[in-house]
Amino acid sequence: MYLRKRRPSIYAHQNEADEITYLKENLLLPIEKAGAATFQTDLERFAYQEKDALTEIDKRLSKRKYLLGDTVTEADKLLYQTLLWHDYIYYYLYKLNFTKSFDFANIARYEAELKQIPDIADSIQIEDEKRKAFLGLEDAWNPYHLVFCGPEDEVWQ
Repeated sequence: MYLRKRRPSIYAHQNEADEITYLKENLLLPIEKAGAATFQTDLERFAYQEKDALTEIDKRLSKRKYLLGDTVTEADKLLYQTLLWHDYIYYYLYKLNFTKSFDFANIARYEAELKQIPDIADSIQIEDEKRKAFLGLEDAWNPYHLVFCGPEDEVWQ
């Protein structure tokens, strides 16, 4: 009988792959669907799914420093970038404005911690991302090509 060798995961641990899958299915997918929603009921359903995911992540972070314990992983980098995008772009553009990530105590602590790590902090240039997101809109959405101000960086301190 031929036994197929398992390929090694691109992630250090299966737990990391599981965490990334959780983030994609429960946070990123509802965000993407909210951005494409054409009915109010759909937008609200996806917004609640996103809020529930943030609540669950905040609960998980109450028990550990990072998503998988005391070590920063690619899952943390993905979440950090998603949280910044949420607060600066999705909140406004996709109308996902129930809450901002820093409204969750454990997520706020987590983000402040990750912001001190150069490889994580430098992985996203949020002002550039804001410009691309808002200036890339059709004129009907943003006829004067304005990019909102804020939130102030102090909220991340």
